[in-house]
Amino acid sequence: MGARRSVIGIRPDDRPVRTRAPALLAALGAAGAVAAILGACGDRERPTGLDPLADVELSVALLSPDNGSPRDVGSLVLVTVSASEAGGRLAGVGFEARFNNLERELIDSMQIAFAPTTDTVVGFDFLIPGEFPAQVQINLLGVAFGPAGERAVSSSRSITTLD
Repeated sequence: MGARRSVIGIRPDDRPVRTRAPALLAALGAAGAVAAILGACGDRERPTGLDPLADVELSVALLSPDNGSPRDVGSLVLVTVSASEAGGRLAGVGFEARFNNLERELIDSMQIAFAPTTDTVVGFDFLIPGEFPAQVQINLLGVAFGPAGERAVSSSRSITTLD
């Protein structure tokens, strides 16, 4: 079998069809180049960097643990926080664990900072102190941080301690 050649078309008498494509492409190429140069000289909207004065719209949610779940004192609880900022200015996430009482006393908290991004999901380990009695309700909150100290807090989820 011989080498195959690529042909644009075949006539009924099996002769290849010859085209004038190179001349046509050259003519269109010159016109296209002129159009591209003229188009580049016109006013076009250029992309800009992040606007430091634009509103920061932080969004944050707790993905785990399940609300109302019972946990043993002295056990680890995975606290998963999802956060986002449409403009790519999310600068950190964290969580807070607080007593569910009038004072809302802080039990523990943790946060991490990172280069600005659009969204992230982070898991934290929260150790329920071993000295807690049973039936203590702990509220967990997710926190998102913006570039200039902005802060958003999620709705809370609670866990209850067991002996």
